[in-house]
Amino acid sequence: MISDYELKRLSRIRRNQAALASLGLQKLVPQNRTPAPKSSKRKQRYHRSPVSPTRKSRRIAAIPAPSVYVDSELANGRVTLGGIDAETNATDSERTQDTLSSRVASDDDLAPDDEDLLFPDESKVYA
Repeated sequence: MISDYELKRLSRIRRNQAALASLGLQKLVPQNRTPAPKSSKRKQRYHRSPVSPTRKSRRIAAIPAPSVYVDSELANGRVTLGGIDAETNATDSERTQDTLSSRVASDDDLAPDDEDLLFPDESKVYA
């Protein structure tokens, strides 16, 4: 048994074929179209995962955090560290301080000796 939809579809096809025949276009349209060949599927590219992870978590790796705490802090900002790893961190800190102190300019007066060497705006400040 043919459904109502199929009956309407077949009548629409006959009506369209009659319209094409009346216009003389029946010969231009092939009756049986051959289906286009199916395109082959492309190969999927597999993305290789990195050999080692790009980020490492100390928590997941179970590496203990350094055992360091601030033992005392002076008014001039000097800090004394305490804890098991304090000596290691203190030597690292001293090395960093030595490097930074070598980069810092001296506290000498940086003003030029002659007023002619000042920029126009600076003469107001040093006057």
